[in-house]
Amino acid sequence: MTTQTEDDQLRAESQRITELLDEIRAMIAPPAWDKLEQIIQRVVSLYSHALGRALAHARAADVDETFEGRVCDDDLLASLLLLHGLHPLATDERVRRALENVRERLGTDVPPLEVDAIDADGTIHVRATGTLGGGAMSARLVEGSIRKAIEDAAPEVVRIELSGLPPPAPPASELVQIRRTRETNQ
Repeated sequence: MTTQTEDDQLRAESQRITELLDEIRAMIAPPAWDKLEQIIQRVVSLYSHALGRALAHARAADVDETFEGRVCDDDLLASLLLLHGLHPLATDERVRRALENVRERLGTDVPPLEVDAIDADGTIHVRATGTLGGGAMSARLVEGSIRKAIEDAAPEVVRIELSGLPPPAPPASELVQIRRTRETNQ
């Protein structure tokens, strides 16, 4: 099990790698950057194949049925598996799990959310089976949370179509302040 501190350190490490790559890109000529990118792509591909083999060996060793769940629930492993196209869950299942998590986080104001279809072009169709938002929760806040959860769980999705959402509220008119002035007796 990883701790929040360890996860935070790994996120910081990932950010630092991005920063270093940006610095190197700015320092070297484009042909050298192209070569460096090719090397990075080959290293990532090598690690992808090795990670795939490690998963295959674990499955072949008859690991218990909780193995895949533990792998999927580990944020670092899940993100690496997504990066390498090795995640054990299909896109629709990852999205369903993400939608369940959003609903749990946001509470009972959120109706059930269903994946209607995933098109070949990468569009996912999600339907709310009740009214989103209401009360203290804005429908747009809920919609944004749904979109972010889907993007995080399934980065291969290129477009998200949500149905069953209420129409956007008309813009609020500006409130005009009317004040009584004090009368002065002169």
